[in-house]
Amino acid sequence: MKQYIVYLEVTDKALREGGYLAHIPDLPGAVARGASKKEALIRLRHNLRSYLQSLANSGSAITPSPDEEIRLTVKEIDSDTLPTDYAPLFHLETKKLIEWIYITGDELTELLTSLPKEVWDWKPNPRASSIRELLEHMVCENGCLLQRLTIWPEDDMARLSAVREAVINRLSHMTAEERSQVTQYAGQDWSARKVIRKIIEQEREHLQYIRRLAERYYREQKEWEALHVQPK
Repeated sequence: MKQYIVYLEVTDKALREGGYLAHIPDLPGAVARGASKKEALIRLRHNLRSYLQSLANSGSAITPSPDEEIRLTVKEIDSDTLPTDYAPLFHLETKKLIEWIYITGDELTELLTSLPKEVWDWKPNPRASSIRELLEHMVCENGCLLQRLTIWPEDDMARLSAVREAVINRLSHMTAEERSQVTQYAGQDWSARKVIRKIIEQEREHLQYIRRLAERYYREQKEWEALHVQPK
């Protein structure tokens, strides 16, 4: 049996952005959000299995296997900086996590290319984000500062890919000192470990949202078509 610590983020910022946020720092990318603490943890278990399966399918050497029993110990935290974010990020670990960024990026690209363009602008309600809006948000999150210096492709997916490559290039060339240092930005502590964790977690979270949005679109389209079938 494998055991992991789960940090459950209960900050006002997390709640404003959609709910309690659960992280497994030993498996960056294992993340889930829920309207309640219970919902966040239930979703985390589901997303964890899916994430481990994706890593295994991509040939990444992972522990545990997707079928292994897992025990989670939950700790609530009133911050988006986890205690583990202060640990130095080692070179080989950086290479592994960059591999995981590519795996999630490939999974996201495969999902997006399978969806017709009409799904990209569909919203289940006026307050929800469309897939296209979410992609633009991802671009800003991963490279808002870089965008001020670089001309990116106009195509949504090409722009996202270009920003991801720029981020990965920056991470790949960090010095040992940069991988260990903690800086402050807008009153928050930031480390290389925290940045790379955030990148993977955000992509996994957005991937999950897009998948749910697409499933709801197809479900509602099927229901709409059933209501509007013309009698013969």
